[in-house]
Amino acid sequence: MVPPGTGPGQSGEDLFSYYDQNGNPVPAGGGIDINNNKDDIAKIKTVKINLSLVTQRDTESNGLTRTSMSATSRLNY
Repeated sequence: MVPPGTGPGQSGEDLFSYYDQNGNPVPAGGGIDINNNKDDIAKIKTVKINLSLVTQRDTESNGLTRTSMSATSRLNY
């Protein structure tokens, strides 16, 4: 089993990122209480998902090779 990472594209705490209409980060990560942070939630215009896939074992280092990918979705209303 591979533990989740914590850097960009490593599917840990940053699995989802949220941005306002100007591309500024919105603090709406894990543990946010949406009932008490409605203003922050209303600012979200873009959601980005960051994934890290373990593709194969590196024969030289015997470590795992990761492939990172991300996708975004923008809300236009």
